[in-house]
Amino acid sequence: MDKKIEKYCNACVIEKRVEQVIRENHKGRKIYFFGKETGQSPPSLLFFGESVSLDANFQKSVENAYLIFFNLDVENFLQIKWIDDFEPINDFLIIKRHPRRVPIGDYREKEFTDSYMNKVQGVVTEDIVIYLRGSSSKVILNDYEKIGSLKIHVDDFSNIVFKDAIFIYDLEMFVDRGCNVIFGNNCIIRNNSIIFCRDQSSIEVGEKTTFGRNLTIASHNNIKIGKDCLISNDCIFQCGDGHSIFDVCTGLLCNDTRVKNEKNSIDVGDHTWIGLRSTILNGTKVGAGSIVACGAIVKGQFFNNCMIGGVPAKVLKNNIAWCHQKNASNISSCGKYVKRTELL
Repeated sequence: MDKKIEKYCNACVIEKRVEQVIRENHKGRKIYFFGKETGQSPPSLLFFGESVSLDANFQKSVENAYLIFFNLDVENFLQIKWIDDFEPINDFLIIKRHPRRVPIGDYREKEFTDSYMNKVQGVVTEDIVIYLRGSSSKVILNDYEKIGSLKIHVDDFSNIVFKDAIFIYDLEMFVDRGCNVIFGNNCIIRNNSIIFCRDQSSIEVGEKTTFGRNLTIASHNNIKIGKDCLISNDCIFQCGDGHSIFDVCTGLLCNDTRVKNEKNSIDVGDHTWIGLRSTILNGTKVGAGSIVACGAIVKGQFFNNCMIGGVPAKVLKNNIAWCHQKNASNISSCGKYVKRTELL
């Protein structure tokens, strides 16, 4: 990541937090508000400082000042040479723009690009709503089979890829800064599904994996779901707590999800069948060819070709295999996933 662009991202603050950030950081310095129009400052901020039109040749001394920029895109930011000596938040901040929707259009041959260095590739219809909240992100909609309703909110430096022949009936995604979300070929996502991908986290789904209705995925680290998996209705993948927990005696954080390890991730192997209303928590690894029983709450390490169930989940049976076909009469219907459980 370019250091200056990274500085830009680190300086962005949503409008409802601006007054708090100014109070905490201006430290008695004079405050300048920069915008294309001097009347751009919200009335509640006018008492803080002086409004100044943004000009690349701005000559006013800013060495001992606190700077606030309105709706400043990346291209204009890169042209400001004197900003190099300033530190984000400590010396300046950028009031984040309101989300903007990508226009409907065919962007297969020529991708959509805005002045914030965001890119969108593929066909965007009236049923596909993409809100760009940040900069330098990319959304790729390959040759999907059908998208009934898709809404994406994407922040800075994130990548979202839907590969070929995707079926999406109803999905809303919230993708924060520095995330990667990839769905493989021929995946199916059904009604009323929601995905949260928090800062610096990832979600990777293999090809031919099918999700039922009312899916919830919340990733605060890394979630990997293999290919040819079958996820039933009302399932939850909760990778991280979402709120910080501290030890009162030591003051230490107990549940830091930023560390990349097995404790903070979810890894579901290929051809896994997850039953109705199951919950998969961080710190879980399920081997290929396994079954998770209805209503299970799963956390821990499980081998291939085993049946898991209960609250908390435990191994109910080893050496099992399953197939998509109902009432199959021969184990050969399970294909290459007929394997003995490999106990370590």
